[in-house]
Amino acid sequence: MQNFSSETHNLEYKESWHDEHLKTICGFANASGGRLEIGKNDSGEIVGLSDTKKLLEDIPNKIKSGMAMIVDIDLHKTDNKQYISISISSYPFPISYRGVYYIRSGSTTQALTGIALDEFILRKQGLSWDGVPVPRVTLDDFEVDSFKRFRYKAIATARLTKEDLDITNEMLLRNLRLYEGDYLKRAALLIFHHEPENWFVGAYLKIGFFANRADLIFQDEVHGPLITQADKAEDLVYSKYFKGIISYKGLQRIENFPIPRAAFREAILNAIIHRDYSTGNPIHIHVYPEEILIYNDGQLPEKWTAETLFAPHTSQPHNPNIARAFFRSGQIEAWGRGIENIVNACKMWDKPVPYYNLRGREVMVGFEIDEKYRKGEGVEAEVEGNVVKDIQYKRDVSETSKAILKIISQKTDVSMNSLGRILGLTSRQVARYIDNLKNEGLIDRKGADRGGYWEIKKDNTNVIDNVIDNVIDSVAEHAYISNSYDDVSNKKIPENYDINCEINYDVNCEINKTQKKILELIKINPKITMEKISVEIGISFSAIDKSVRLLKKAGILARIGSNKNGYWLIKKEWS
Repeated sequence: MQNFSSETHNLEYKESWHDEHLKTICGFANASGGRLEIGKNDSGEIVGLSDTKKLLEDIPNKIKSGMAMIVDIDLHKTDNKQYISISISSYPFPISYRGVYYIRSGSTTQALTGIALDEFILRKQGLSWDGVPVPRVTLDDFEVDSFKRFRYKAIATARLTKEDLDITNEMLLRNLRLYEGDYLKRAALLIFHHEPENWFVGAYLKIGFFANRADLIFQDEVHGPLITQADKAEDLVYSKYFKGIISYKGLQRIENFPIPRAAFREAILNAIIHRDYSTGNPIHIHVYPEEILIYNDGQLPEKWTAETLFAPHTSQPHNPNIARAFFRSGQIEAWGRGIENIVNACKMWDKPVPYYNLRGREVMVGFEIDEKYRKGEGVEAEVEGNVVKDIQYKRDVSETSKAILKIISQKTDVSMNSLGRILGLTSRQVARYIDNLKNEGLIDRKGADRGGYWEIKKDNTNVIDNVIDNVIDSVAEHAYISNSYDDVSNKKIPENYDINCEINYDVNCEINKTQKKILELIKINPKITMEKISVEIGISFSAIDKSVRLLKKAGILARIGSNKNGYWLIKKEWS
């Protein structure tokens, strides 16, 4: 009795022999091997062969002469019907038939061309696309900022020590195996060069906000070395594209975003590390009201499916050189747990688990936005003291809206032009935020534009004060007032004056050892960066950032000018 089985990626049936079947044998050899059975129909049922003696002589000779391969060929007989089985091993080097390379993909045999052929030949030679050397490029063509960023991340995550990184940039790249002899590899240019698109045109991210599937409302692009792109994309998306719904659990402030930060960051890092940079297409992030989609050119490892991603698996990066450097920087693990981390982060925040779609050489990950977020629901709050107890509703107020509310609460007759200058917004942007606050019932305008004033609704005053006081410092410390007269203070405000100097805080900030070290370093070098402070003190950037915020709130420290060209000002002595 015959047992029938369907064709697969490593099994194919043919009713009779034709020389065209040599392409299938070539495809099996270039993939994971397989078996071609002659004398069976597509269902696997034996139909029989005649003149099998001649076929057993001709087929091996044609395979040997056409592809220089040796295969196992056997004659079988069942129910007085004969068929031939040809077993092909996977070959460690590329096999071509009449100058064309074929490969098995699913249950079909395909000819390799272009990018797919280049990638296939590299892989068969034990190489990867990102490991190809690039001529006529030296370290003199690189800016140093990306190397500083790598060192900071590696030290902050304890993947490398300060002693490990106290070396030249050339030695750092050699230790990361980003040199091939005296030539830099493609991965080195992508990770560290300030303009990798000079060589790889699609080495950036594209982000768009869509009202629906057809209407693009606004968009941004993230460029620069790969080592900085995940940070830039995360900051941009969470400050501009996502609205954080603020709520409180006891005295703990909780921000609800459509995707947990850890999940989004892991998804972006996966896209950066596993993408196919040879296609020239950027990573696309589509933000819709109901979901967020991340598109990336690339393919899963052979035999993998979308289901494989959610099961335990080893790490098989498409770009092993890029993955190695990102691992050393502490941004990723090397255990194949990226998808698991995304899923766990979503579950922790009670968000839907992401889904994956595979289409040709494209991988898409989708995050559905849960109904609670779309309705603007937060977490029930129970607060005490100067904070309203038992908040029954949650406000969806952006960081910029909170800054506007804080300014209005201190000067009710502030003009919209002044709000724009303080926050660095256009008049149209200010008007949009004001309209949103009015629609939320948080503020109202009394009187005419000239001579009128703003009113914060009494029933919301305590709620607003509590929410704003917890977050205004993060907005204000990055906003600078232009060199012009401003209605907030009715006086000439110096260029790049820090808005924190205009907002009075009643803060009792005890100076701890870390903050003292920060001030001592600033006293020595007022232009020192927070990244450098982190490295010098030996603690994380986030811890430095928190201490600096407290020093600013206490009126001890201020930032004059931009992050790049400005300097620190110690406003008073400390104890």
